[in-house]
Amino acid sequence: MSDRLLDTPRRRLALVLLLGAFPWTVLVYDGGVEAFFAVGFVNTTAWRFVTLLDYLAVAPVASLPGRLLAWPVSAALWAAALASAALALTPREDRRVTAGALALAGVNQAWFALGFWTRANQLAVPIGAVLLLGGAVALARAGSEDRRRQS
Repeated sequence: MSDRLLDTPRRRLALVLLLGAFPWTVLVYDGGVEAFFAVGFVNTTAWRFVTLLDYLAVAPVASLPGRLLAWPVSAALWAAALASAALALTPREDRRVTAGALALAGVNQAWFALGFWTRANQLAVPIGAVLLLGGAVALARAGSEDRRRQS
């Protein structure tokens, strides 16, 4: 990705928004597919969308294993990156914060997806981990280019 693509605050905000629109983890198993997004998941067996808040309201959070909590944590980190990118519309954004939050969200999303690999007859594709980490690298590179130009 060219550093010039991220040279305006609106483009950086659009990138972070776009990263939340893709499915982060696609889980394929016998009889169905589930796609996990930043705000919820789609179950193709029943063709229903469950929001992240509904999931947390029904699931006993204290008893969930860490790998399942990694999804809501990554969503919160993505929301923090989104808020940080929105600050770019004012002169208050620090791209390192935005990139760091995206990187941490990507690591959490990888942990979430990898947790499903231990179960037989399931395939978890960590799309979001790759996209979020790629977005973090692109933002960090664009920020370092800006700092080099200013000095």
